[in-house]
Amino acid sequence: MKYFKRLFKTHNVGQSAVPDSVSQFGRMKKTALIVGLLLFNVSIFGQLPPGWEHVSTPSTQIISVPLIINPNIGGVPLSPGDYIGVFYTDDNGAWKCGGAEEWDGIQNIGIIAFGDDAFTAEKEGFAAGEVITYKIYSYAINMEFFAEVSCDNGLPSLCDSFMSNGLSGVETMQAILNFTPVWNSPYNPMTIYVTAATLDETALQVGDEIGVFDVDTYTGQQICVGVGILTEALQGGAYLEMIASMDDGSFPDQSNGFTPGNDFIFKLFSQSEGLVEDVVVSFPYPGYDENFASQGSAFVELMGETIPMLSFEPVWTSPYNPMTFYITGALLDGLNLDTPAQIGIFDIDPNNSEEICVGAAILEGIVSPESYLEIIASMDDGGLVDEANGFTPGHSFIFKMISEAGVLIEQVDYSFPYPDYDEVFTSQGSSIVNLSGTSGQGEQQIISLNQGWTGVSSYLEPANPAIQNVSGSIAGELEMIQNNVAFYQPGNGASTLNTWNYQSGYFIKVSQAADLIINGNAPASTSISLTTGWNLIPVLSNQAVAVADIFAGNLAKVEIIKDAVGLEVYWAAKGITTLEDLQVGKAYLVKASESFTITF
Repeated sequence: MKYFKRLFKTHNVGQSAVPDSVSQFGRMKKTALIVGLLLFNVSIFGQLPPGWEHVSTPSTQIISVPLIINPNIGGVPLSPGDYIGVFYTDDNGAWKCGGAEEWDGIQNIGIIAFGDDAFTAEKEGFAAGEVITYKIYSYAINMEFFAEVSCDNGLPSLCDSFMSNGLSGVETMQAILNFTPVWNSPYNPMTIYVTAATLDETALQVGDEIGVFDVDTYTGQQICVGVGILTEALQGGAYLEMIASMDDGSFPDQSNGFTPGNDFIFKLFSQSEGLVEDVVVSFPYPGYDENFASQGSAFVELMGETIPMLSFEPVWTSPYNPMTFYITGALLDGLNLDTPAQIGIFDIDPNNSEEICVGAAILEGIVSPESYLEIIASMDDGGLVDEANGFTPGHSFIFKMISEAGVLIEQVDYSFPYPDYDEVFTSQGSSIVNLSGTSGQGEQQIISLNQGWTGVSSYLEPANPAIQNVSGSIAGELEMIQNNVAFYQPGNGASTLNTWNYQSGYFIKVSQAADLIINGNAPASTSISLTTGWNLIPVLSNQAVAVADIFAGNLAKVEIIKDAVGLEVYWAAKGITTLEDLQVGKAYLVKASESFTITF
């Protein structure tokens, strides 16, 4: 389930003309603007986006979308022919369209959300009370986006929850991007023209985002002051125009825009690689601004690099009197190690007492006696006077791991499941080994899951936050993990949830009762920032916490607190207080009337 009710800070600005001098540099053409984006629509009017087919049923809810609310993608209005759709999850936890309507940009539209047909076994529409998730489809770039909405509370029904025969409406709607500017409308803006953008020497692709950041003078934190999204690669003279807004000084203790004179900070968000913060900036044309300037303009080329995975590098190039290792088991924190994890074999150089890597391999999957990992270790050939280039026979083994998330694991125990194989380094020898690594976590939290959906959270920060690692203990039963903004479904390449954030609550669906095991440490911060609307919060405590205590001083800002998947509710305005304590391991939905922070 997802609740998209947070206030999304947007900007709405007009087109900015490119200086005439640009024509001197390769006849550049304008593309993919976050300001002036999606100006030309290439859709066939009336054609549903791919995968947006839906089933009509007698159970319906009408959702009004007024023209005046200007549904948009990062501040850019929809083009005629784009679509707005409402989505539910089917019996397998997959997103399915429950109704859609074409946006013509001329008049208000009404979206019909269809409920489930009670006379069929298959779920083919919204269940009563099910969360309504919104998506926007842009035909200009052939992409769909999840959208955040706020509801018109003056209508009988809410727009984010299905009710048969319901009448509801939205007051705001904006597609969710990965970078969110801190400003609402530009003040003394600066125009930035991105003429090239690559990641690992490959051009950024359609749908990738570029954000420009500054350092807040008051807090020292980085803030997003402009964002753009690509509708095509920046090749053949195409460029991306971005608007960055200056701090207008309206807040006494924080900035809402850039500070003139500061250097640019660029970040990329790639659909394939995620967030990229290692970005080199160059200025291809002289005479334009090279740092933030009010009413200024800059031409930039960006080269992003993904952080190289940590890797083991053997000290040899070709093996000499090698030893063969067969790894028949490899665990990390009790869970199977998986691709692209690495295993390295080390020895102590007798010349300088330093550790040297004498063999390494990358996992291609989970290892087992039937699917073992073979590693070749090379012996020192004596070719170097003062250092070894391989193992010394008779020495004990040293194993290390690099986890799927790229974390070095040096605490690795090993055992020999079969007798009569070598148990020390041996020229031309062989060894069969099982490995068990420990990431150094100090605590373990066990969360009991019921069959079906459960709202969960962890008070520990996982030692390895990769979602496959965190969910490893329930891999056989897991069907879906999701929070307000992302989901993970085993085997679904479109999954967007990659890491477990301890500061979020989650919905988990399992095929049968199971125990979720979280290995990690107590986090440095136990504060949670809540925004206006619905929030899915964790319980960052190893014991139950009273609602009156954790929300002390903020209860007036709380409209409803609900067990995420349960019946207990705190709704002071209606005198309903069946929810008195937040329980360890659970997640809770909190609807706030304004932003505030709680600390466990």
